[in-house]
Amino acid sequence: MTFDPSIPCKSQKTEPYLCPELKRFHQDLTELGFEESRSHRIRQAVVGFSSGIRIGLSPKPLKELTRYKELAKDLFLDEASSALESLEALYLRLQDPELNMLQNLRAAYEEWLDSEETTEAAKKNLLALSIGMGIKAVELESFLVPEMEEIFKILIPSQRFISERLLDLLGGGKEVRPLLIDYFHFTYQESPLELKVIPEYAARFYPEGGTDFVSWLLAGYGHGREFSRKNLELRDALFESVGKESMEVNNRIYDQLFNEEPKKDFAPTSELVLSALFWCRRQHRHLFLDESPVHRFELIRNLYDLTFWMGLIGESRRQKAVGRNQF
Repeated sequence: MTFDPSIPCKSQKTEPYLCPELKRFHQDLTELGFEESRSHRIRQAVVGFSSGIRIGLSPKPLKELTRYKELAKDLFLDEASSALESLEALYLRLQDPELNMLQNLRAAYEEWLDSEETTEAAKKNLLALSIGMGIKAVELESFLVPEMEEIFKILIPSQRFISERLLDLLGGGKEVRPLLIDYFHFTYQESPLELKVIPEYAARFYPEGGTDFVSWLLAGYGHGREFSRKNLELRDALFESVGKESMEVNNRIYDQLFNEEPKKDFAPTSELVLSALFWCRRQHRHLFLDESPVHRFELIRNLYDLTFWMGLIGESRRQKAVGRNQF
């Protein structure tokens, strides 16, 4: 079955997606810097394809997902198989062993968009159709699926967040939060106590902090100290939950970055900002290679996490020092 050019373009502002979760996903990608230029639309397509594979591989059957009927119409699932077949052929023909799977897939999409066989409707609905193609790739056991699964294993957190975003939205029952705060929640999924504490502080600060990473860096230290003062038992439980080795690392980082006398109150300064940025640049160099919104999200989260933990440790040390000097 060929892609029907008579199908209207749902990506136009005048005709929103039938499925609200898909509309939200499109908005999220825009917020993360995926613009309407050709190169960004190809990146969107690759994200859509990977998202479709995530959906297809999910233990929950597709038809049990929220609003399946609307989703199926939006993603042109009846037409996606033929588009997938064309993309696979181009991928095999253009595949460069020096490039990774995502780079080769982008090259295939470049060629596919320029092909005379690709309809205007397919081009206009590129993101939605690509999600449908990813779903079909799993259903039809495409050779692209295991290659994408290997990519999933090595994605950095922000890229993994993007690839799982649509599946997460379709899971339903999610609190509506700013995208940055959703990213905070996503990154602490494997650490229940941190998940209970840090995203809540981040959510409270978001209206003030926006996406200014220096504001987040400074706020993190104050929030960590505040929590450490008000929640001694939970703070100690947090220390225990990350393990002895991680706490030793955190204490070494504290000594390197802050060099603070624990018995004194500490006001964040420009020296703290420079020290924290230097540490983050050394640990997460890729975040400083460009100013893309998705890298800014990851930078904000990492800086806030760093200084929040330094605040926890600093206040804990201060309390111990004060306790030693009391009768």
